[in-house]
Amino acid sequence: MMPTIQHIIGTATIMLFVPLAGVSAQTPSTSIEDTSWVGVVISNATNVRCGANESYYTIARANAGDLVRVLGKSQDWLKIETSGNVFKDSIGYVKYPASGDAAFSTNGTTGTANSEIGVLAKNIDSDELYLSWRPIMQMHDGDTIYVIDSTVTDPGTPHRESYVVHTVQMSSSGVGWINSSRIKRATSEQVAMFSGWSRETKEVATSETHESPLAEIGRASCR
Repeated sequence: MMPTIQHIIGTATIMLFVPLAGVSAQTPSTSIEDTSWVGVVISNATNVRCGANESYYTIARANAGDLVRVLGKSQDWLKIETSGNVFKDSIGYVKYPASGDAAFSTNGTTGTANSEIGVLAKNIDSDELYLSWRPIMQMHDGDTIYVIDSTVTDPGTPHRESYVVHTVQMSSSGVGWINSSRIKRATSEQVAMFSGWSRETKEVATSETHESPLAEIGRASCR
C-alpha cells in the first residue's frame, strides 16, 4: 500500500524530534559552584589589587597565614571581600564636585549616601589622590560608612573644579582581587576563627563611641 501524505509527514516529524530529545537528555544539568569560601594566603607580601589584572594598583598586602573570604573567580584571579585582618587598616575615598548637589552627607563621623556613589580604593603605594581612582564598593541611598576626615581640593588638583573628598574606613562590602596561586582553602578551624573575627570587627566599625585608629592615616593621606 502506498504511504499517504499524512503518513509521510508523521514519519518525518518523528525523525525530526527523536534526535532533539536525545540531545536534550544528554545535556548536563547546570551546577552552581559555591563561590563563597574562606581562603588562607600562602606567601608573604602578596598584593591585593583593585581589579583582576596586574595592571591595577595595589590596595592591600597580605602575608602567609592571613585569611580572606573569596566571593568569586575571574580567570587566574580571585575576588575577595574587604574584611578580616588584611583590610583592618584599609581606607578609601568618597568624592564629588563641591559645586553640585551633595551625593553624600556627614554627621560627625557618620557618612550617609544620598544617592548611589562609589568608594574609591586607596592606592597604598601613593598618597596622590588622582592615583586612587578605582571604586571597589558601591553605596546606595541611605547606606552609612565611618568618616575619618573631610577636605575640599583646590581647583586643578587634580580636577579643574573643586571636589569634596571624604576619607573613609573601608567596610567589608568592598572587593579586591588576588592571584589564585597565592591562596588555598582554609581548614574548618581557620574558617571558624575568621568568621568570629569578622563579626567582632563589624561591630566595632558600626560603633560611633570612639574615634577610629585610622584617623591619623586618613588625615596624612590627604595632605
